[in-house]
Amino acid sequence: PDELVGTSVYDLHHPDDIESLRRSHQTTVARTEVVTINHRVRRKDGMFIWLETTNRSIRDPNNDTVVEIQTASRNITERILGETELRHREEYLAALVEVERTLLTAVNIDSETCRKIVEPFGRVSGASRAYMFGLVEYTDGSWRPGTYAEWTSGGAANRFDGIEAATDPLSEFP
Repeated sequence: PDELVGTSVYDLHHPDDIESLRRSHQTTVARTEVVTINHRVRRKDGMFIWLETTNRSIRDPNNDTVVEIQTASRNITERILGETELRHREEYLAALVEVERTLLTAVNIDSETCRKIVEPFGRVSGASRAYMFGLVEYTDGSWRPGTYAEWTSGGAANRFDGIEAATDPLSEFP
């Protein structure tokens, strides 16, 4: 189409894929074997789709110079999305097994055990923080909502240290 005239092919690709695309192109030009790469391309509406592209160089039989590059691409977006979903499910199931193991081997449910329960779910959810809330027993024998455990991703500071009582644990969070 006319709107692509003068546009670099690299301008149409996801920025994270540019370097691997350049290496793929260099390999295609330098060798005679077929090169296959998965990469993202921006559609006209601005959204990215995943393509699997196979390249091979066609060479002049007299001097072995590249005279053309043949390319075939197919849309693999659904496959990539399915693989990503499967990977997330496997991570979630592994977190469930980790929590189950913690619960089965716990001698008592203290703040460290609670942290070991919260951490796998925080990790697989992609959250920066994860909390476990419950009832905390006060010295006067009363029970109030409180924070049992907190998990934070790398670099985030903890807000709680051990089991803390609060009148409303959710009021602590924006």
